[in-house]
Amino acid sequence: MRIYFLAFFILFSNLVAKAQIPLGFNFMYKSKRVVIPFKVHSNLVVVPVLLDAKLPLKFVLDSGVPTTIITEKTYADILNFNYGRQLVIYGAGGETILEAYIASNVDIDLPGVKGTGHSVLVLQKDYMELKKFLGTDVHGILGYELFSKFVIKFDYINQRLVLYDPETYKKPNKYEEMPLSIEDTKPYVYSKVYFDNGGHINGKFLIDTGSSSGLIIDPDTDDRIAIPVKNLDTNLGRGLSGHIYGKIGRVQSMNMGSYKMEEVIASFPNPGSYVADSIKSTEAFRNGSIGGEILSRFHVIFDYPHGKLYFKKNSKFKKDFDFNLSGIVLKVEGKNFDRFVISEVRTGSAAYEAQLQKGDQIIKINNASTSSLKLQQIIGLLNAKPGKKVKLEVVRNQKLIRLDLILSRQI
Repeated sequence: MRIYFLAFFILFSNLVAKAQIPLGFNFMYKSKRVVIPFKVHSNLVVVPVLLDAKLPLKFVLDSGVPTTIITEKTYADILNFNYGRQLVIYGAGGETILEAYIASNVDIDLPGVKGTGHSVLVLQKDYMELKKFLGTDVHGILGYELFSKFVIKFDYINQRLVLYDPETYKKPNKYEEMPLSIEDTKPYVYSKVYFDNGGHINGKFLIDTGSSSGLIIDPDTDDRIAIPVKNLDTNLGRGLSGHIYGKIGRVQSMNMGSYKMEEVIASFPNPGSYVADSIKSTEAFRNGSIGGEILSRFHVIFDYPHGKLYFKKNSKFKKDFDFNLSGIVLKVEGKNFDRFVISEVRTGSAAYEAQLQKGDQIIKINNASTSSLKLQQIIGLLNAKPGKKVKLEVVRNQKLIRLDLILSRQI
């Protein structure tokens, strides 16, 4: 979903920007620093917001989007938003892929922060289905407008944001510094990636807090990019018009400044799927993106006003990079997010060998009822370590099936 959704915002960000009232975010009190708690779901940062001082919601904080999005029109209708313009995207066959509206003069508050007079993009319905794949309520996305106003520290370990006043902010001690280029509202850095054929690139990468993946590389952008010999053809995510496919494998290493990470999992989308050809001419060139799986291994500070990225490793830095050791993709159903259904089984994976099937509902894992667990806890158990045995009970066509899953690496 993540990749195609970016293309949509590239198309319409100028329309929204023209409608914006230049008020924006400010500290509520005369402070130089505000701390905001957040939750991490699949490497995405979810923060509490309050719309028009009335409706409490949860938004993903995403450095890759230019404007605020409400993911379902129902929430905006509760507040009687006035819509200034309707936007429609059509598919190749003339069918409607996405319908959205622009609402103006919206207040968006965070703890200790007042946001006044924003224009937001309101989706007709929940095209993204983030709830199903994150296992928690998510109602929108917050992007550039917040990043551009403050210096923002992401503390993934303690799950808190720290917002600083850019005018008084000073470079932190013991943090490494990289130039951060802001182009068309998006942040870019240069990073070296080494491939298993001995080649490498010093690539330009979008720093994307709204991507749960670690490293995405567009193989069309440089002849020196070598897709790993050992790779999987797999589903990399979901787009507006369907699933995005490509290859996934391990690059030899990549650098974030002086920090070197080895055997990094990287996704290589099929040609044309990462950024559609019609979009490339309007978006800043990039070789790919660096997302939450890598960023969450650091304390990261975004300083848009001064064009700097500060970072230092945290306790997760040495964690192995692995890709879905079970081969299962889960989605959450039910009002209370308590039904865990397999939406995909990867060919050749541990789940495939155990004969799990799409549509199976997992009701127990290691003898614990899934009704008492969160999605992230279940995903953690299904990705514990290679060779780990996981006991499952699933319901298939109203029949109870018990089986063992031996977690394994395919790459």
